[in-house]
Amino acid sequence: MANVTPRFKAEAPKRRELSPRVDKAHQAWIRTLPCIVSLTPDRSVCHHLLRKAERGAGLRAPDWYTVPLRGDLHDLLHREVPADMSEEEWLHERGSLTDAEGLALVLWHISGQTSLADRIIDKWRIT
Repeated sequence: MANVTPRFKAEAPKRRELSPRVDKAHQAWIRTLPCIVSLTPDRSVCHHLLRKAERGAGLRAPDWYTVPLRGDLHDLLHREVPADMSEEEWLHERGSLTDAEGLALVLWHISGQTSLADRIIDKWRIT
């Protein structure tokens, strides 16, 4: 009896590893996505989430904790978030989302898949 090899091997896609800390391609892709607060389709910058355990003195969070935020809102966030308010609360007050960390990790794992990211960002928002 002949050894039969299947024509197609079904495998789950591999999860993207959480390294390196800086991924220029991911950053460039994040900048193409709509802002998570205003849903403005352009002019986003990479916002590295604040107060992450992976941060250290003088270090920003790694790129897997990055979300798209319009430049003026990004500047406002860095100026406005008081010590007693979390970044998540600031985003929530603006009608954005409650789980920026979760969204950032999803975006990391689907990096480069723009149409999927657009749908996810739209559904992730507070309704």
